[in-house]
Amino acid sequence: MAVLAESGSNPDVDLLYDINGLAKDAPHWFDRVVEFVGEYGLLVAMVLLVVWCWWSVRRRGTRTRRRPSPGSCGRRSPLRSLSS
Repeated sequence: MAVLAESGSNPDVDLLYDINGLAKDAPHWFDRVVEFVGEYGLLVAMVLLVVWCWWSVRRRGTRTRRRPSPGSCGRRSPLRSLSS
């Protein structure tokens, strides 16, 4: 079992104090930007990823549009009968 250091020389705690000191010294606008990125950054990134994927498939689909082969239609027909 891990034992805490009594001397206070734990590097993780020192790093935490350093980061808190940087946060206290940061300008107010930077604090708001970091708060917004922390709150909505992942959501915005996922929306941008979906839009990028949709756009690339849409652009590629118009250039190389082909009809499905007759074999693929035959493979899908049993699935259609099960779903209805």
